[in-house]
Amino acid sequence: MPALTSRLSKLKFLELKHNKLEEVDDQLMEMLPEIESMDLSHNRLAERPLLDVKASAFI
Repeated sequence: MPALTSRLSKLKFLELKHNKLEEVDDQLMEMLPEIESMDLSHNRLAERPLLDVKASAFI
């Protein structure tokens, strides 16, 4: 898992659209400190994930 966490920390763009997601774990957001854009459109999210202030390009 540490190798995966290391790679996630450098991730800038992530597309998770059309996956029938119902929630996004806050721990995932903590592992994405460099994220610039995340597309969560067309999912079943009841609420948006907690976002860092600098991460404003979320759909």
